[in-house]
Amino acid sequence: MNKPLKSDTPKAEMKINVQGYKVTLCFAERPNLEAAAFVKQSLLSSYAMLQK
Repeated sequence: MNKPLKSDTPKAEMKINVQGYKVTLCFAERPNLEAAAFVKQSLLSSYAMLQK
């Protein structure tokens, strides 16, 4: 199980704007292939729905 990030722990972070909303992406210490596949499928499904 992944341990939660503590506020004093340095972490990889990226800040972006999505349609005017500020979004912060926080990256885990180790890759989670199941989570990555879920996010990828969600993004592809959202994109496909916009194209119809």
